[in-house]
Amino acid sequence: MRMKLLVWTVNTLVGLTFMYAFLFVFFHIDLDGQKEEDGEPVPFCATFPAIPRNMPDSVAVRLDTGKNLFKNNCASCHNKNMVDDMTGPALAGVKDRWKEYPAGDLYAWVRNSQGMYEKGHPRAVALIDEWQSVMNAFPNLTDQDIDDILIYVEAVVY
Repeated sequence: MRMKLLVWTVNTLVGLTFMYAFLFVFFHIDLDGQKEEDGEPVPFCATFPAIPRNMPDSVAVRLDTGKNLFKNNCASCHNKNMVDDMTGPALAGVKDRWKEYPAGDLYAWVRNSQGMYEKGHPRAVALIDEWQSVMNAFPNLTDQDIDDILIYVEAVVY
């Protein structure tokens, strides 16, 4: 009986040691290769810019919603700092780059870039020709969802 208890205790301690080692490594390694200005690694949980909480609740909710939508739909192709290109272009100033066109064109682009390209929309043609690829289609995003993403993009940049 004592031997079983000793084996169980050793196995438990070894398992806990590996679990704690994994958690320490996972939460302390710089997963994105990002560095703060002082050269220290950015913690994994801090890789997306924090939303300031000293603002009206309605704005904070829209920013938080935009942040989550960005993370779930945009972050795989667009840089989270909004100013550097990645697989897709930097999003800083995106509204300015579309200002020559009706506001609905940017929403249409987000929902179906290839469709806009096929219709010959000048901005869509220029983007796809420049990047040599179409943007993923997000037909389920509502106008409010896209607005919230754009609010978040602007908040991160400014």
